[in-house]
Amino acid sequence: MLKKIEQGIFNICSKPASATAQWWNTFVRIKDDKENIIPFVQCIKCFSIFAYESSKTGSSTLKAHAESCLGGGSPSSSKNQDIIVMMNKDNNSNILAGLKRIFTVACAKCCAYDLRPYESVHGHGFQILCQSLLDVAPQISHLIEAAAIIPDPTTISRQVQKLAEENRVQLIESLIPDLKKIKFFGVTTDFWKNRFTSDSYLTINLHYNKDGQMKNLMLKTVPISEAKT
Repeated sequence: MLKKIEQGIFNICSKPASATAQWWNTFVRIKDDKENIIPFVQCIKCFSIFAYESSKTGSSTLKAHAESCLGGGSPSSSKNQDIIVMMNKDNNSNILAGLKRIFTVACAKCCAYDLRPYESVHGHGFQILCQSLLDVAPQISHLIEAAAIIPDPTTISRQVQKLAEENRVQLIESLIPDLKKIKFFGVTTDFWKNRFTSDSYLTINLHYNKDGQMKNLMLKTVPISEAKT
């Protein structure tokens, strides 16, 4: 099996996302030529291969090896480094590519099932949502349904109002000392439309120079009933 790995017939991949045991940091899983996970793991220190299947074999042998292995096996240190590099680069690239394909399908279903515009899965806000899910995932030790963590629209509405009020207070607190120091400032307005609903809005902006750095702040956004002509 080691020869097949060296020849590239078999590949290695990282530990399962649900694996939290410390000994997993010393091992990688093995995939066959059809990208199927096989019941073996490999030590990244000494290159040794062990049989392992979570539902049939225990982990005591792997745990003991992880605690005692110093990386002095038959493979050279350069090969030990190769497996670490390969795991961190090539396989991570493959994993990310696979995850991106899965996420692309999920985004397509989201737009299709809920009749959402394709642009709704694009933008800074959507990236914040996705990043929060990625940050939360490692903290979950068991499978849960997505519906269990998705808030009700009413809850989201209240949270938007709360965030708006918090940011408004922060803006006022930061503006008061600045406006006491500066001599000149400018006010501009921006007319724009919501890309999804085509509703029209007018935003009032404040501009001033503070210590040689230009500050541009949005003071207020109001809906307008008629489009600009």
